[in-house]
Amino acid sequence: GGGGTDTTVYSVPDALQPVRFNLNDQSATALNIYNTQGGTVEASLEGAIAEIDGAAGQTLIAPELGSTSQINAANDQENIISFTQGNYRFSKNTIAVAISYLDGSNIVGSDVMFNPKMKFSTDDSGSVEQSTFDIQGIGTHELMHTVGVPHLTSDPNATMYPSASMKDDVKLRTLEQADVDALLMRYPLA
Repeated sequence: GGGGTDTTVYSVPDALQPVRFNLNDQSATALNIYNTQGGTVEASLEGAIAEIDGAAGQTLIAPELGSTSQINAANDQENIISFTQGNYRFSKNTIAVAISYLDGSNIVGSDVMFNPKMKFSTDDSGSVEQSTFDIQGIGTHELMHTVGVPHLTSDPNATMYPSASMKDDVKLRTLEQADVDALLMRYPLA
């Protein structure tokens, strides 16, 4: 490796938009998900998608999730979101990961894997349990990666800041100006 910083701007080509994600069908009953206020996994993730598409002023990610039995991350033309242990091995403190598949600077597929050893909440009231991670907040962060937005280290309040804590991850649901700017750099408004 060259040791330099990659300055390539990655994005999803127009022909592959909107990106369609399928939620693993075991996710709704995964043992690491706590439904504290009647929210659902689907509603939490669709809220994340709505935040991204709203900020972009266009439909980058399809607003409704499909379903799949697939649990493994793979460059297979199926974009999945899973809370079930598949082939991805998480490091101890990793909350979730977005894995993007590239053709040059084009993102041609992505999978989002939530760590099955972490606890998540579908609390749609905004008062998430202190001992769980907010699916919508973490989902917003990971789904931003799937459309090419990198970590933003200059703003600790940004959704794309490289770390999150259980006590304040609900704020990740709402994109900050730095997040919006990074998104619009990749997908300018027409």
